[in-house]
Amino acid sequence: GGAADKRQRSARCVRFTTAPLAAAPGVRPTLMANERRIATYRRELGRIFGRPLSTRDGVTESRLRRAEKRLGIALPSAVREFYSVAGAARETREHNRLYWPEELLVEQGYLVFMEENQAVVDWAVSLGARPKADPEVWQRANEDDAPWYSEEMTFGEFILKNLAWQRGVDGPQIS
Repeated sequence: GGAADKRQRSARCVRFTTAPLAAAPGVRPTLMANERRIATYRRELGRIFGRPLSTRDGVTESRLRRAEKRLGIALPSAVREFYSVAGAARETREHNRLYWPEELLVEQGYLVFMEENQAVVDWAVSLGARPKADPEVWQRANEDDAPWYSEEMTFGEFILKNLAWQRGVDGPQIS
């Protein structure tokens, strides 16, 4: 969106900063948690990429909504927020390839979001019965009926560590 969308979003954020929304199990986290994760993405990706992020680095809300409609799911908050901040950044496709929203796919209850640089491994998040705001990442060999194995970290941790490794910089400073 444009400047009006940003002002409206900022106004909403200010309104909830002192009184965060309560989140029931399986429901998106509070607005404050989302804003903290977005701030972490911006800070860490700026450091990892060696440049400040621009609005062109993010994927538009309309593209994310179209992907959700096509897939028949709501993207987990951490995934959606990453795409909105840096899903179009060239650095997300320099080695391992982050899928564009139009390429995201659901297979065997997993949302597949990234392919290894030689197309040998896919990475995904489990969509499970109880969706999480920042779900665990799983990987599998890119072959028929290959089992999924946990990366033992959340999407937010994985995406920052993966990009830092690809760019040869220290891992994320997540607090």
